[in-house]
Amino acid sequence: MRVRTFLAVVCCLVLACSKGEKKAVSPCRTAPLADLIKQHPVHVLCAAADVVPGAAVICDSTFRESWETFEPEELADHADTTRVATGIERLCAMIEGMPSAAQAEAGKEIESWADANFAIRQAEDEAVSIEYFASAVAFVPEVAGAIPDGVMARAPNHMAGETMASTEFTEMDYALAHILSRMTKPERDRVLEDVRTRAAELLKREE
Repeated sequence: MRVRTFLAVVCCLVLACSKGEKKAVSPCRTAPLADLIKQHPVHVLCAAADVVPGAAVICDSTFRESWETFEPEELADHADTTRVATGIERLCAMIEGMPSAAQAEAGKEIESWADANFAIRQAEDEAVSIEYFASAVAFVPEVAGAIPDGVMARAPNHMAGETMASTEFTEMDYALAHILSRMTKPERDRVLEDVRTRAAELLKREE
């Protein structure tokens, strides 16, 4: 009798626990990532290619060859919307196959990368020119590594931007997003302000 009573109690506990368990809600289905997917799906795919292991192949099949040589905005202007939608579906399926904690982390990292990219574009738009912005990046220690290899060998820091090709500016922007997305927002804002300040100083030197 005691054994049957014990087993009955155990069964009740198991059933109660199983009822209480909830399946992890995919970050793709909830804000803020769900909103980002609706508004900027291409940015989400580009971000995932950097921060989600294995997601780069999704960009490879969604966009044209050498997609990394184009800014997310340029890709969005020419991308096939059906292929982008398929890419998002594949990415979300990949994320949903992760453990709950990894899903949440992937969502946060994608959001952070996209936010960093938007902040970079704004800072560049506010600069006198992309050349001055790039030269300023070369002077700021936290992000100087974003300047493509070989650029510094061609010219001193204050002229780095003047020697860069369009593909090198794009490479710099992707590298900047990679670096800045791993910082807190206050840290990112401070670094970009340092770049703005240095760009203004370089302009004054030329006047």
